[in-house]
Amino acid sequence: MASTIGVRWRLLAAFMGISALAALAAAAAIYFSYLVGGLMERIAEEQVPLALSSLELSRESERIMAAAPALLSVSDRDEHQALQQRIDTEAQELRELLAELERSGRNGDNNDAFNALAPAVAGIGKNLAALNDVISGRLEIAARERSLMDGLFEIHAETQKLLAPWVLTTDAEIRDLRDQSRDPARGPDQRAASALRLDARNETFRRLRSAELLASSINDTLLKATVEEDRARLDVHAFRLRRQLQDLQALAAELDPRLRALLMQRVAEFSAIAQGPDGIPRTQERELELLQRAEILLAENSAIARQLTTAVDRLVTGAKRGISEARGAVLSAQQFNSRLLISIVAVAILSSVLIVWLYVGRNLVGRLISLSDSMAAISRGSLDEPLAVGGEDEIARMAEALEVFRQTALVVRETNLQEIREARRRLTDAIESISEGFALFDADDRLVVANSRYGEQYPGLVDLVKPGVSFEQIIRAVVERGIVEFGDAGQAAFVRQRLEHHRNPAQALLQKQADGRWIQVSERVTGDGGRVAVYTDVTDLKEQELAVVQAKNQAEQALADLKQAQTSLVQAQKLALLGQLAAGIAHEIKNPLNFVNNFAELTEDLLQELRALLTARLGELDASTRAEVEDLFATLGGNLRKINEHGERADAIVRGMLAHSRGGAGDRRAVDINALLEESLNLAYHGARATDHEFNISLERDFDPDAGLVEVIPQDLTRVFLNLFGNSFDATRQRQVLPGQADYRPTLRVTTAGTDESVEIRVCDNGIGIGADILDKVFTPFFTTKPAREGTGLGLSISYDIIVGEHQGEIQVDSREGEYTEFRIKVPRRLQRDRLAAAPGHSEVIS
Repeated sequence: MASTIGVRWRLLAAFMGISALAALAAAAAIYFSYLVGGLMERIAEEQVPLALSSLELSRESERIMAAAPALLSVSDRDEHQALQQRIDTEAQELRELLAELERSGRNGDNNDAFNALAPAVAGIGKNLAALNDVISGRLEIAARERSLMDGLFEIHAETQKLLAPWVLTTDAEIRDLRDQSRDPARGPDQRAASALRLDARNETFRRLRSAELLASSINDTLLKATVEEDRARLDVHAFRLRRQLQDLQALAAELDPRLRALLMQRVAEFSAIAQGPDGIPRTQERELELLQRAEILLAENSAIARQLTTAVDRLVTGAKRGISEARGAVLSAQQFNSRLLISIVAVAILSSVLIVWLYVGRNLVGRLISLSDSMAAISRGSLDEPLAVGGEDEIARMAEALEVFRQTALVVRETNLQEIREARRRLTDAIESISEGFALFDADDRLVVANSRYGEQYPGLVDLVKPGVSFEQIIRAVVERGIVEFGDAGQAAFVRQRLEHHRNPAQALLQKQADGRWIQVSERVTGDGGRVAVYTDVTDLKEQELAVVQAKNQAEQALADLKQAQTSLVQAQKLALLGQLAAGIAHEIKNPLNFVNNFAELTEDLLQELRALLTARLGELDASTRAEVEDLFATLGGNLRKINEHGERADAIVRGMLAHSRGGAGDRRAVDINALLEESLNLAYHGARATDHEFNISLERDFDPDAGLVEVIPQDLTRVFLNLFGNSFDATRQRQVLPGQADYRPTLRVTTAGTDESVEIRVCDNGIGIGADILDKVFTPFFTTKPAREGTGLGLSISYDIIVGEHQGEIQVDSREGEYTEFRIKVPRRLQRDRLAAAPGHSEVIS
């Protein structure tokens, strides 16, 4: 057999065997290349998209969860509709993401995670629909509350308008009956009858005032109920309203029949707003129930979001596990391929060495060695080394086959690297697309990756935010560079607390930036012990919260101002009663004062008669005695004239007090304006001296002799002058007690100037003055710069009405704080009859 088969055929058989081994190696290499490519394609097309879609699903759910609480802050239906449309759109995107994820990524390994996703997404949609219904109901209740508040304000105003005229009329009747009961010109029976009627009218006045106070109390209780946040307190308000309405109804039954029916109607209107299912307390209770329901739904949403996040984490974990398994399979295939190729190449080399050494000789050894070196390099993974084996025999064909294998391996390696780079780019783009700041730290607490939003929220850390930097370095740089506000705790305490929260994150952390922004930090521990952090800018929500607090403070301030106004009204009522008491005292003084004046005149007449009777006898006396008698007569006459003069002056003062205390529209008559000013100035000065014996002021008068007569209501104009003089005295007192006023000399200057048509009066003091920011408010009712117990804020308002309304004049004020205040009054000499006749309630009497 050996002789028949020559060397050529044996060599050919050997080469054929070597070629077969090379072909087998090439086939194995191609097969395993396709196997590795399939595994990499599985990673790129199945696992990576699954992970990215899961992250997108989680991010979409977080956006919905973040937008849902904003529904509670909507104030109208347009805002509610716009926000709801945005949430519905994102919810639809969430459902579409879930459907796409189930189509592309469901398999037997992750069925449990997918089964948990669908109920969570459905639960979110159901809760959002329920929350939308709650917000719609709350908007309807808010509209109902606004309607009830408008009705309440209108009913309260109408009640006050109804009761005020009756109170004023009853008060006027009481004053008249008091004068009648004390008038000595009336008989005892008439005075007794007047006294009985006075008691009855006093009781009526008390009931009217009680009705006014009850109406105001009902209004206040209803206002408190509209802002009450405690359901138990709402029941207290409802009980209090029932008692107040019963008391008001009982008072109305005791009033005049003409007033009773109207007041009963107002009580019924109050009851409709205060009681029943559509009343203010029950409406507020329904709103509190809706708010409680909304909070429950938000809590359920949070729980569902956590379930969704857990399911997504399981999907991502499964995707990671699939990627790891595929990677392990690729490595195993590569290792097996390498071993197999090495074995085939070793057999081929051994056969070639034997054949070449025995049959071919040294001329083929070099080619085989070169081919062997190339194959060894390829087996070690060095695919870039070229093959340099020439010829056309079987060795050359082996080299060509090996070159094909090398090129194929190069293509496969480049394809794998390209796919890995593409997957990494997609993951980076996914993280960058997150609208919030995102940072991932490894188990050693060093930064792995962060998106650009993270750098935007911490602009002072651009040079520091890069992979490998520890979290402690970042937080210390944040404090040292003044990026956040750490309060009074100090830098060290802030860093310690922040590191503790980072290591053990329990709930979201709120940080205030140095530039005024608020950042909410949400951190979570990853499966490998790292930390993932999301940084959300919540400045708008924080500003809305501050706006709500500010609105609440403004409402509390308005309530305090209302209470102060009520105190001022009570003070004004006390002053009115004091004025009535002064009028009574003046009325009692008038009778003995009349006796003094009359007897002074009579005594002076008797003294003249006595002197006439003694004239004949005076001649009998010596000169010294006669001169002494004449001196006594002159002294007695002068004293009686002084008594009469001062008595008449006191009588004029009493008449002025009586006229001033009556108030209302009096008789207009022509008066000497200079005399009226002089009398008012002396009365105000002596009144101030009686109150404060140490008070002193320089009074300067510059009266125009041509000022003459002016047609006015004297008692009302006197009230204006007394008010202005009193304010001037108070202003000089306040300046006198200020530091550095040792050389200050209080001065009040009163000036008149007359023309053919009018008279101008100027009242100027050098007191503390009025600030420019409140100068335009001095004539506003109830506005005062004095403490509540020293001023009612009505004096200048009443003075304005008397000058402008009653006398068709003008009143202006000019002041410089710390220097002076000057009031300028212009009064026409004669009132225009047509304007007065057109005024409501006018009755003209001219004497």
